[in-house]
Amino acid sequence: MTSIPEPTPDSANLFLAGSINGWSPNDSNYQLEIKEGDYWLNMSGSEKMEFKITCGSWEKVESNKYVG
Repeated sequence: MTSIPEPTPDSANLFLAGSINGWSPNDSNYQLEIKEGDYWLNMSGSEKMEFKITCGSWEKVESNKYVG
């Protein structure tokens, strides 16, 4: 991931929450790492999944002016 929505701090702890981990918003196994200014998460497999990116809780989920 190369960009995050405003006003998310550049150093925010971001997590993948989705069908792969029971929609847990702060699962440390799915915490994105910051490498060279980008966020990374290495995953294996090819299963289809639904997901959202959180800041560790459902109170802070990725959004834009169209999605709350």
